[in-house]
Amino acid sequence: ALELIPGIGKKYMWQILDERDRKPFKNFEDLQQRANMPNPAKLLAKRILEELAGESKHRLFTRAL
Repeated sequence: ALELIPGIGKKYMWQILDERDRKPFKNFEDLQQRANMPNPAKLLAKRILEELAGESKHRLFTRAL
């Protein structure tokens, strides 16, 4: 499911999973630093907006009405 978030491909997905196995993330800043990725809060917001606009086939954060 992580790779469905815009900007997170397999590279970031594996970095996130590896870091999470070492220690849970405290917040978005911790995730950003340890997984060496761009602004995770912005990426999640973009995904949510895409789902709300009906632009996504799969829904991670919203439900169809």
